[in-house]
Amino acid sequence: MLLPAVLVGALSVTMSGRVALADSSATLRETPEAYLQACISNSRKHMTGEHTGDAWTWHARHPMHSFLDAYLATRDAAWLDAAVEYFESCLKLLATGPDGEKGWLGPAYRMPDRLGEYPTGDVLLLEPMTRFAALVTKDEPALADKYGQAAARYVDLAEKQAFAKWEKRGIWRESGPYGAFLDWPWTFTEEAPGRWHAPPPGKSEFTLPLNMQAYWGITALRLYRITGRDAWHDKAERIFRFAKSRFTLYDDHYAWNYWEPFGPWDLKPGNPQDFSSWIDTHPYANYQAGEVAAFVEAYHHGVVFDEQDMRRLVRTNLHVMWNGNLDNPQWNNSNAGVQKAALGEIRRGTPRPNGTFAGTLWAALVPFDASARSLYAKQLTPGDIEDAYYRCVTARTPPGYQRRYADLKSSPFDFPFQPCSTITMATVIPPVIERGQYALVACQGRVAGALKVELRSDDGTTALAVLKEAPLKLIVNHMWDTSSVKPGQYRVRWTLKDEYREFPIEVR
Repeated sequence: MLLPAVLVGALSVTMSGRVALADSSATLRETPEAYLQACISNSRKHMTGEHTGDAWTWHARHPMHSFLDAYLATRDAAWLDAAVEYFESCLKLLATGPDGEKGWLGPAYRMPDRLGEYPTGDVLLLEPMTRFAALVTKDEPALADKYGQAAARYVDLAEKQAFAKWEKRGIWRESGPYGAFLDWPWTFTEEAPGRWHAPPPGKSEFTLPLNMQAYWGITALRLYRITGRDAWHDKAERIFRFAKSRFTLYDDHYAWNYWEPFGPWDLKPGNPQDFSSWIDTHPYANYQAGEVAAFVEAYHHGVVFDEQDMRRLVRTNLHVMWNGNLDNPQWNNSNAGVQKAALGEIRRGTPRPNGTFAGTLWAALVPFDASARSLYAKQLTPGDIEDAYYRCVTARTPPGYQRRYADLKSSPFDFPFQPCSTITMATVIPPVIERGQYALVACQGRVAGALKVELRSDDGTTALAVLKEAPLKLIVNHMWDTSSVKPGQYRVRWTLKDEYREFPIEVR
């Protein structure tokens, strides 16, 4: 399927986030109607009979933002008409599950002959619809006369289907200042469509990876901006605090893992020294490009991330990952810097079957940096939507770190980062502990060595107790009895090879 594009009326983005018409024009490769029909046809190819399901939702989502980008680049409202028609074609495929809740139901993940619903499916499709709703109700309210009814429906669906349904099913968890969604491996069969079947033995709940959490975070941000309800602001904060708290800082750049444990449910059954998922930066899938887009969206909404975070992400992408060659750009993964520091070499991990590894330009950073813009512009094809949107929207504003929605309150999350290349994961579960209860003090190392785990004062300057000393090969999980700890704010510090990471906790 061709991606349309090229320009018809250039734009600039004001400080309030509204898009204003500028002087320029061009022509898109495809008409809105042709693009719409190609998208619908492609979507149908990925159905399994009459069913949609997890794999279908990823494919169906793929073109959704392009309709909106094409409108913003051309100012042709026919693209909005096409967006609504495509969204409606997806909504018509909603089915009713055994508990009466609607969703995109289809083949269960890795469970033959069973049907199910993957939690991310709803938010994958409803997140672009909330962008449409924000566009026509907040950015360009004159559009509300025509599209307001559709926008209201998408907001209602996002609130009920992407959030309320899954909270009712029990997969949203909060712990201290953080929040995350879990997997939901319940299934049903066509022979018994009125009953959810519990997960099979050995398949337990676990926290979903960060790239999936990010879609809920973006959707909550938009719902907050549209509705003004603080509950959505709180939800987004919790999701993005969780992500930021798991960053590794080194040489003024960030690295982070595809998956991180969030609760005791993430421990591997029968093995308290291991987790249900591997913990590392994904070696071949560029999930981090989407995660960075979510972090940038949060920054523009004033949630969790500040300008220093954005500059560190730019440094990661352009000083750690990129080879510096504009004509022949090559890319490492984002953990290349910490690997080089701790191991003396870059270890790329397992490639895709075609031999490729993760590492790419994080396109969401293009508005911030001139070098990122040069790299991005060279990879665009005239006639594509990406090219049109870049030239007519992004490039009309000079590079800079201005927040798009500067009118929204700012609530950055100040986490105590320490430069560390040797420890890949460090956390305390839960971060808020009732005195006398046990807490899981967990870490994973990049190198083997002598590990020291300490309880420290709230500012980290004073050592209060040694919790654990042990040789570390990969993971050390320590169950800590807090009976002797006075209520208050503390940090736990893990030290390995003269470098350390800290995690703030509270004992009540």
